[in-house]
Amino acid sequence: MASPVPPNPNSPSTPPNQKTLNVWNKPIDEQDAKNHAGPVTFTEAVETVKIGELSEVAKYPCVRNALLQGIGAGFGAGGLRFVAGGHVFRCVNWACGTFLAASMASYEWCQYGRRCERREMKRNIEIVTEGRKDQARKKMEQQREEAEARKLQESQKPWYSRFW
Repeated sequence: MASPVPPNPNSPSTPPNQKTLNVWNKPIDEQDAKNHAGPVTFTEAVETVKIGELSEVAKYPCVRNALLQGIGAGFGAGGLRFVAGGHVFRCVNWACGTFLAASMASYEWCQYGRRCERREMKRNIEIVTEGRKDQARKKMEQQREEAEARKLQESQKPWYSRFW
């Protein structure tokens, strides 16, 4: 039985092409450590985001619907808060908070549905392949029985009829 603890990727006993789940505990490269003497600043983090990546965010699964539902929920909550007599800044805060909460909830719900669908598809594929294996096994058994029946029939014929 395999041990539940994954092997250390830095140990000499680990094969070089073995995949491990604990790559996050790999030590920081010396070159990266020299470049970043202190904590990462906000501007450094923003510099890592490319404009092209932002234009393609809506192409990822579930993101577009989540953002649209978040916009609708935020607009609705902020509008209701404003109509109910709230201050403008509080209404905007409610709209932003509702947008974030609704977007995250919608995105996670969509991802949950995708995981369930993927699991169901795997089950269906297993059922289909199992059915094909059963069909192939039955076909092989039938062919084997037919071959045995032919052999038995051949053995029951008189010896001289086998040559004619």
